[in-house]
Amino acid sequence: MDVLTSTNDPPAISIDAAAFEQQLTPLHFVALNRALSRSLEASRISRSDVSALVYPNTTLLDRQSACRALNFDTSLLVGPGPSMLGHAFANDLLINAQCLLESRLTESRRVSAWLAAGSGFTWGAAIVETS
Repeated sequence: MDVLTSTNDPPAISIDAAAFEQQLTPLHFVALNRALSRSLEASRISRSDVSALVYPNTTLLDRQSACRALNFDTSLLVGPGPSMLGHAFANDLLINAQCLLESRLTESRRVSAWLAAGSGFTWGAAIVETS
């Protein structure tokens, strides 16, 4: 079965969750890792310098999986996560960034990695340094 199928009669869309997890999720993390690696290289910063991770509030499992796939400890995740606010799409980064700014994490030199993906078609990464 395909990952995503749609029919006209009756109108329906179905998603094979297992196929999605097995076929598409690994590609998501590969693309996100490439975007992050390019941003780190352009910033001349190593992964070990990253002290905070701003990532969408999709699901707790996704956030943890992203950390594992990108070689970060889950303790670097900032923001309330999906259990507190749910997934607010593009606003997740703004909400989590505000949490980062309000925390004491910005008192000394901090490097945060901001990661985003848009509907499975775009991936982005930015390195933000505060001093």
